Amino acid sequence: KDLPWKKTANLIEINPTGKESIRRISQSIKKHHGADYSSGEKMNQNAIEINHLTRTFGHLTAIDDISLEIPHGEIFGFLGSNGAGKTTTIRILLCLLSPTSGIVHVMGFDPLTQGEEVRANSGALLEHNGLYERLTAYENLDFFGRIWKLPAKIRANRVKQLLESIHL
Repeated sequence: KDLPWKKTANLIEINPTGKESIRRISQSIKKHHGADYSSGEKMNQNAIEINHLTRTFGHLTAIDDISLEIPHGEIFGFLGSNGAGKTTTIRILLCLLSPTSGIVHVMGFDPLTQGEEVRANSGALLEHNGLYERLTAYENLDFFGRIWKLPAKIRANRVKQLLESIHL
């Protein structure tokens, strides 16, 4: 049965040994959706828009010039081997990492300058959270206080109180 929320699903395979395949896939998506941003057209028609995104770490290129568009309401996922750039791309989309070059918009917002709006209007389900075990007890409590938008002074006092109550 075709459910009302069920739309097409795109899976982009990022292959670390063949960056050219990423370009071909992203170009076909771009052609399929018919947009061309080389003229500077405003990027606000899709849920996610990536234009010539590159991210390097020293001499390592984690993301190599990918471009794609994901329309509103479309189910989308990244597939690829370890080290292919999937997590790096998602971290850029979620305002956790800056791109080396390229333009990214999430729900019409620029993660570099409008991170709060991106986080308020989007989310991601990742295989592993990779965060909590790297944070101290204080940082974990502070993190969740920020999620609940507790003011800084109240949050700091509450974290201190909780840690003292369990002798940490």
